[in-house]
Amino acid sequence: MTIDATNPLEFGPGGLPKLAIGHTDSLGERVQRWAPKAKVVKAFNTVGNPLFYKPQLRGGPPDMFICGNDADVKKAVSRICFEINRRACGARCRLSVIGCRCRDN
Repeated sequence: MTIDATNPLEFGPGGLPKLAIGHTDSLGERVQRWAPKAKVVKAFNTVGNPLFYKPQLRGGPPDMFICGNDADVKKAVSRICFEINRRACGARCRLSVIGCRCRDN
């Protein structure tokens, strides 16, 4: 199992970061090609580090979005999320050319 927690951001001078990959390919798909035998799940990349450890939010801890092509591995990542007090969202999502595509989540 490989958990991809990266974001394909490009930081230019004096501006906000922009997406470096994702218009015709996704970073998750590239990770899968780099490790073709791995079961890749995209996770832990939508919540910034200040909200990872004991966040004090009125509605509780933020949800953790996950995406991948293997149901068993997504369940394993969902368990990791649960263990760190996060609800995993996107268990029905698959990696695709534009990132994650969800069926009915």
